[in-house]
Amino acid sequence: MVDMESNTTLVQNYPAHEAVPQGEGPFPAVVVVHDEFGLNLFVRGVANRLAQAGFYTLTPALYAFPSSFVELAPELMRSPAPIEFGYDDAFDAEARATSLTDERGLDLVGKAIRYAQTRSATRSGPVGLLGFSMGARLAFRAACENAGDVAACVCFYPAGLFSDRLGKGHELAMADAINLQAPALFFYGALDREVSASERGGLRKTLSALGKDVTVEEYGGAGHDFLCSDRNTFHVGAAKKSWDETLAFFRARLS
Repeated sequence: MVDMESNTTLVQNYPAHEAVPQGEGPFPAVVVVHDEFGLNLFVRGVANRLAQAGFYTLTPALYAFPSSFVELAPELMRSPAPIEFGYDDAFDAEARATSLTDERGLDLVGKAIRYAQTRSATRSGPVGLLGFSMGARLAFRAACENAGDVAACVCFYPAGLFSDRLGKGHELAMADAINLQAPALFFYGALDREVSASERGGLRKTLSALGKDVTVEEYGGAGHDFLCSDRNTFHVGAAKKSWDETLAFFRARLS
């Protein structure tokens, strides 16, 4: 874990998982955005796999308080907010995800992008974004809001891209789609019950109509969260194909 330092009068450090490839850099950079279960072992494993493939990877803990804030509020040290939830604790994970506003999430992803760009181990220039479920929606929005700093965006089964019913603090993600400049790659399972077939089709249609470079892949027999080997939703075939395509996509766009 590292602390991402913000450029403010009161310095605030935001925790993140950093994975650096072995060998001589600089390396292309990828920012990974976790799902509603937080910065857990699976997400850190994804970051490590990307590092093994030659990408500097940074994954911000979206649920964590900045360290300087914790130091100023000792009561938080006694009962710190969890940065991850178990897969058997879906109710609390969903509640925490709902309480994370787009403003807060996008601010932290933006900090991660800028932090990654300043590291001596990374190449100068735009980075890649990769997100899962809730994090995929944030990754897409971050690619739209930080267009000049993002060269590629990979979204695994993003939910709620077209929804205007996510509650207070959450905006319609597709409203910013016109600002997207980076090529985007989306992965879904054909049996996904959290993202309807009409939404998946609408995504391809909407972004194509805007002239965006978008690819939407669907895998038969796979459902939501098919990449996660820690869950019974894991689908071997879809996981392998999507991961190979992700690496090829980043290598082509971040080289």
